Amino acid sequence: MSLVTQIVTIYCGLFFVSSKNPNSASFNENTDFYLDEDKKMAFVILIAVCNFAFIVLWFHKYIEVMRGLIKEKYPKLYVYLFLCGRDDKM
Repeated sequence: MSLVTQIVTIYCGLFFVSSKNPNSASFNENTDFYLDEDKKMAFVILIAVCNFAFIVLWFHKYIEVMRGLIKEKYPKLYVYLFLCGRDDKM
């Protein structure tokens, strides 16, 4: 997921860097391109959604790992934090 997020971010970011203003003297219709504001906003939203999804997935996995670690090393604390003090659920 992290690699996909990086690829999407870099790929969409390249469009921002490569986009040229069509009113400039160096703009060539055959080789250059222009992104209007709607397309720029679509790329920004795509980048934000991918990064947000990665952060949510990472946080979820982090909680899973920490929960397992607490269960393994501190079983009493695990029972009180995650099982509401019910030893029978362990």
